[in-house]
This record gives sequence, structure tokens and C-alpha cells, in this order.
Amino acid sequence: MDVTFRTPEMNLLGYFLRSALRRAVQSLDAQKALAGLDARVLIETGGMQATLVLEHGRVEIARGAVAPLTARISGSLGGLLGTMRTGGFVRAVLLGRVKASGPIGVLLRLRRLFAR
Repeated sequence: MDVTFRTPEMNLLGYFLRSALRRAVQSLDAQKALAGLDARVLIETGGMQATLVLEHGRVEIARGAVAPLTARISGSLGGLLGTMRTGGFVRAVLLGRVKASGPIGVLLRLRRLFAR
């Protein structure tokens, strides 16, 4: 499974996401989490926006918001990157380093992408 850009122009956030997610989606746990998950998750940080488009087993990253959104994750760039690096998504949300909104089932499945 690969992570691709949906749009040819991409911001720095999109490149960070692609790099982190390319490693993450190789794990069996992440592949199980993604199976059957169709969602559009807006990630916002430092004035940048990128949407994770998860459809039909594919992972794509689009610049900006792609409606309709399923969930939203925001925080400082350091907070988001630290969460992706350490896998402490739930802890980061509870401590307020990262804000997340949307269906809890989707957010918990996404957490497994950031567990590496």
C-alpha cells in the first residue's frame, strides 16, 4: 500500500504526512485499521491544511480541505509531528497538544496509523 498525492501541488504538511504515513501503512495493524475505512480527515497546523482521503483501501493526501469532511485534527506542527513519531495520539489529545473532532470510531482507527 502506498500513500500518494491527490493533487499535484502540495504544501510542506502534505510532504510530512506522506513521509510518516508511508512507513506506517506497511504495518499489518495499520492495514487492518484502514480496511473498509472511507473517510476524509482534515489536518491543520501552522496555517497549512491537508486532507487524508481514505477510500477503497487507498491513502491519498490532498492540499487544503476536501469536502465532505469526516473528521478534523489540528495542533502545532511540533505536536502533530511528535504524535506521529511517538504514537501518543490519545495522550496528545487528552493533554490538549492535538485537537480532534469527528466520529470516535474513525479517530480511534486513525490512531493506529500514528502508532509507529
